[in-house]
Amino acid sequence: MLFYDSDNCREVLRQPFLQDGKVCATDGHVLIRINGSLCEGSYYEKPGGLTPPRTAKVVPEATTDIAVTRQQIERALAQAPEERNRQCPECKGSGDVTWEYRDRHYNTHTMEETCPVCDGSGTVDDYTVIKYQFIVCGKPLGYHAVKTLLAAMSWLDIDTIRLVNADAQPMLFKPENMDVEILLMPQIRDDKLDCVTVIEEQEEA
Repeated sequence: MLFYDSDNCREVLRQPFLQDGKVCATDGHVLIRINGSLCEGSYYEKPGGLTPPRTAKVVPEATTDIAVTRQQIERALAQAPEERNRQCPECKGSGDVTWEYRDRHYNTHTMEETCPVCDGSGTVDDYTVIKYQFIVCGKPLGYHAVKTLLAAMSWLDIDTIRLVNADAQPMLFKPENMDVEILLMPQIRDDKLDCVTVIEEQEEA
């Protein structure tokens, strides 16, 4: 559930699926492939009759061996706190919105009502304001990707994961002694976002 998106516009990516003996889940930006013997439940190669993408095609060869610790990720996330309760983008904090209605005689009527997004409070707290990119070996990763990697490490009960390809897109991470592959797609560098370094290129195991 960390890796697929139940609201994804591509129906086939709204659920995990079985491929090449591995259970796969992806939202198009992050991907996990786990040996089917490590998973519980039933998975299908064509869930709902849909054909999922060939995930093996995007898995790069192992070219590096860099240790990334849970502490490094947590330290980086601590430097980029989530911001909530920001000003409502619809009413600009006023709590009211103005809308127009054109009747059948083509007369325009203007009305002012309580903002339906924030219910008149002027603030919204149902999403995170993204102000940061996280730099891993010189490549920027988005907030969602880094949080997903940390959550996956907690789920797998591991403190260290190996970055086995830092050059490819997507970047490939693998836990030691587990048949699990985690792929994260780097973002385009956005100069409007502050950068937080998770791991430097020279920090090799």
